[in-house]
Amino acid sequence: MILAPFAPRHFPTAVLFLSISAFTFGDTIEKGKASWYGSELKGRTTASGEPFDPEALTAAHRTLPFGTMVIVTRDSTGNSVIVRVNDRGPTRPERIIDVSEAAARKLGLIVDGVADVTVEVQSTSQKSTDAGITKTQSLQPSSSPSPNPTTQPDTKTKYSLQLGAFEDEARANSLKNSVMTKYKGVFVTKASVQGKEFWRVRLGEFSDMESVLKVLKSLFKEGFSEVAVVKLGPDETFIKVESP
Repeated sequence: MILAPFAPRHFPTAVLFLSISAFTFGDTIEKGKASWYGSELKGRTTASGEPFDPEALTAAHRTLPFGTMVIVTRDSTGNSVIVRVNDRGPTRPERIIDVSEAAARKLGLIVDGVADVTVEVQSTSQKSTDAGITKTQSLQPSSSPSPNPTTQPDTKTKYSLQLGAFEDEARANSLKNSVMTKYKGVFVTKASVQGKEFWRVRLGEFSDMESVLKVLKSLFKEGFSEVAVVKLGPDETFIKVESP
């Protein structure tokens, strides 16, 4: 059964929402309107067969396979959240995605109800996997995750986790040394931002978002309250993720 998404809260009927989407299946970027649905539907069966949890970072999309992980970014604020597709929708043609209540909080959608967003596909999978940093579900990493850098060169998207950035190289190396006691693949990289030099402490190189999220969960348990997911490439993209 497909869940029926809620209408936006307290919007005047005179407001007209338009969506211009350049998305076709197989593309990686989609732009349009996002809305959300919440606790009133808790426990209802989603189109994927799993019960709806408003505190899980999930979403409804019309075409993406269940288990697909996407980054939803609110255009006006830059706030981002990683969600997993587990339902079909939205039912309103002018919208491209419905996110759960937990995801809506991170995007600042609770009051606004609807906002312009950019949806970027990170990975597709038919299996059901938890896409996120949730309050009611958790990924159980091994006692010592080992995110080893990929040795086979390819053109696929790669990710890393940034644990901190420092103007003092000694502080960066100190963090690196402490993290290396539990994790492999920790390194320091130098960067120049607006004329200032920074030393960034990063962990691993990953080829899929599932691996990223598994290690991210473990880092939160270790006390890292803020970590950035870095999409590697000539123009790096940073997605700041806060511990729930």
